[in-house]
Amino acid sequence: MINMKKKINRPWLILFTIFVLTLLSALSFRLFLHSPAPEILKTETYRVSGGWGYKILVQERVFIDQPFIPGSPGKKPFPDRKSASRAAGTVKSRMIHGEKPVLTREDIRKLGIDP
Repeated sequence: MINMKKKINRPWLILFTIFVLTLLSALSFRLFLHSPAPEILKTETYRVSGGWGYKILVQERVFIDQPFIPGSPGKKPFPDRKSASRAAGTVKSRMIHGEKPVLTREDIRKLGIDP
């Protein structure tokens, strides 16, 4: 009687297992560590002299404290709570998607914030 089962080469099985584990680790890092989950990120707006600022909190710790409009000359605060909140929401969204948490002058313009 002929044995129809083929033996799997042990070194190939080990290499395949390492490859799969490495791939799963990389995906886990990207999904769970690199991009914070929305529920661990919070935004807060607060009053500053002459206007508003915002904070981004990660697990209840201040990660970003932005009392002024970024990219504008001088230290000019956001004109109202709504504009500070829109800016904070944009930064939070970028963090969730694994992007840099920065606002450019173009972003400020698109948000309708007049520095």
